Amino acid sequence: MRERDAWVIAAVFLLIVLAYSGYLYLASPVNQHPFENKEPIFLGYSSNTTHIEPVNITLIEMKARLAGYSVSYGLKEGMSDEYIEGTGPFNGTRLWFVYTYTSDYTYFDYSYKENDTDAENWIWALIVDSLNLSGEDLDRIKEDAYSNYEVNKGRASSGCYIDGLKPDWERAMAHLGSITRIDKGNVGSIGRFYDSGLVLWLNDPSIIIEKRISLDVRIIINIDRDSDFILYVDTGSKLDDPKNLFVQVFEDLGLPKSVLDKIELEERYAYYI
Repeated sequence: MRERDAWVIAAVFLLIVLAYSGYLYLASPVNQHPFENKEPIFLGYSSNTTHIEPVNITLIEMKARLAGYSVSYGLKEGMSDEYIEGTGPFNGTRLWFVYTYTSDYTYFDYSYKENDTDAENWIWALIVDSLNLSGEDLDRIKEDAYSNYEVNKGRASSGCYIDGLKPDWERAMAHLGSITRIDKGNVGSIGRFYDSGLVLWLNDPSIIIEKRISLDVRIIINIDRDSDFILYVDTGSKLDDPKNLFVQVFEDLGLPKSVLDKIELEERYAYYI
């Protein structure tokens, strides 16, 4: 065998070995993506948010308990953040002021035109008043905020986190201007819009009424004080007519069954990342 032919054979053999090694590596469970080509998981159904004529949720709660339903308070996913966002009463002032229920902290950040003392005084008056700050607490929070102070292109900005303090939104409202309208968000939240350009989003009291129909099916209605509600069906199996499950619920709660005609229940899925 000529030397050149021997080299060609050796090179081909090496390529075969490398290709087989690469196949084994890719085929190894360690190197496979666990969620690759997985089908999304079916979770059940949920409706659009629907408004009905004013109802008394205290009376609905009483009827639900008498009919054997489980009743709890708040949103299905837990209490939402409450916050102020938007522009302040001074030109170019922006504010984000939020309380997070899941972590029990308040966070704010703001920006305004550099050297605008009126804007700065307004921001701090709102923060101090709504958090009822004084003494060492006020000094500590101001020190923390001003440690983050910076100026960029003529705009001053700052902000900080405050653990364990929830704003008194009633006191905050006194600094926001005049209300121009009140709008609904999702079930359990309501927005107050002000002429200053600020919006205050608050949780609106709601109740969650639920009942297990079978081992695999649970029905839920979340309704708030302003008579907005959303329906859920938690199930791992697809149903022919999931909306029909709520006919008896509406009858038990004294809600108009005709409203069900306006409701669409959409399938819910959990998707792999």
